[in-house]
Amino acid sequence: MRKMLAGSAILLVAAMVWIQGVVGAEVKWLRLKPARAGESVAIRVAGKASAYQRVAAGKPMELTVTGPTKVKLYVRCAVPSGAVVKVPYALSIGIDGKPAGTRKGSALPSRRASFEKPGKLSPGDADRFYVEIPAGKHAIQVASSDPAMCVDVKAYRPVR
Repeated sequence: MRKMLAGSAILLVAAMVWIQGVVGAEVKWLRLKPARAGESVAIRVAGKASAYQRVAAGKPMELTVTGPTKVKLYVRCAVPSGAVVKVPYALSIGIDGKPAGTRKGSALPSRRASFEKPGKLSPGDADRFYVEIPAGKHAIQVASSDPAMCVDVKAYRPVR
């Protein structure tokens, strides 16, 4: 009986460790290349430059994505360099040309990031938004909701 209980306890612990490894596994993300995009903007963080796509009202970034999956949008709003209060912004999300929601955020100029070409604007603090993509191949549109606001975006999908 003791051997049976000890064996069951070992199996239970092994199962718990395996489940924790599967559930707690870190998701790896793959950068998506836009099918259509506007201006590419280089933002430097900790000495390393990264390309973002600048989106504005009427100038969306378009991605082709096969679902079901989720897309992670890594976002930095372009804000006035001397801003001392958070600047609000909103992104309009479309799936196959139909509105699929809005993601809202606000940002101050980032202390860690800068544009490679300095000017009157600075990259804002980073935000992350997630968009659920239904089954099938879809065109995803991401644009700024405000005609006066530019938002810099990178998109990723999870690696399976």
